[in-house]
Amino acid sequence: MIVVCGEALMDVFVTHDHDRLDHDRLASDVVAGGSAFNTARAFAALGRPVSLLAGLSRDRFGLYLRDVLTRGGVDLAYAVSKDQHTTLAIVQQDGAGGHSFSFYGDGADVHLGPDDLPASFPDGVTCLVMGSYALVMPPVGDALARLLARESATRLIGIDLNYRPSIVGPPAQWQGKFDHALDHAHCVKASLEDLQLAYGPDVDPHAIASRWIGRGVTLVLVTLGAQGAIAFYQGQVLTVPGIAVDVVDTVGAGDAFHAGFLGWFEARKRLSLAAMPSWTPDDVAQAMAYAVTVSARLCTVRGAATGALAGLDPLAFC
Repeated sequence: MIVVCGEALMDVFVTHDHDRLDHDRLASDVVAGGSAFNTARAFAALGRPVSLLAGLSRDRFGLYLRDVLTRGGVDLAYAVSKDQHTTLAIVQQDGAGGHSFSFYGDGADVHLGPDDLPASFPDGVTCLVMGSYALVMPPVGDALARLLARESATRLIGIDLNYRPSIVGPPAQWQGKFDHALDHAHCVKASLEDLQLAYGPDVDPHAIASRWIGRGVTLVLVTLGAQGAIAFYQGQVLTVPGIAVDVVDTVGAGDAFHAGFLGWFEARKRLSLAAMPSWTPDDVAQAMAYAVTVSARLCTVRGAATGALAGLDPLAFC
């Protein structure tokens, strides 16, 4: 079992097409989302056993999030009901599949606190996955920091940088807490775009990967959008090409990549801290190629609609 920890919210897509605007209304679509939410749904859509540890509001949006997760096959044994509203992420598209976010936050997902953590996990939980603003925003960031410190010696920890400056603040404000997460992580995934936001437009992914590995991270994955992905593992740099698709939007693409990569190993009963030393560079390259396929498929639909991942069985991908 994989436990994904973090945020669940509503993505509000605001159209870039001014022809759809009238005098009184702003055209928009509201879609369930959030990095942890999307990742958990992607795991489930790929047939992997997954649970979500998150704060979910009792409001109408929160009930909808629960319904979408349950129908999608995500276990909610670790979900915690909260009185706060559901966070809204306003997604502004640029017309070419790209996007930017602004947040109406301080919602139920952020208010998951240390007292909401399960006292322990059963032995069947082999991997914890987390990232994005939940790593650094109190009190959820404090809860996840405690969870990392408690669990990283026995369970594989996957971290997704997923840097959101509009909610977590500038890099100097974010860096220390993210470094704490790195100290407990085994596999870290980031997009090149996020690295550029967090470390500057001229960032060298090789240098960042070297720094992270120096902190104890075993494997670093960097997604390159349409150009594919690279991995830094066992002293090697592994690359896989991208896949050309008609992009609707890229929301959730990185979450799908993360789920695809880790899901490839889970399907083979090798997603655990004990099994990770057996991962070969060839295994990592195959898992990356599968993850690129999963991510590309998700880009063909709006709003991380994981129904698009049907039929992408990781055991059938070699």
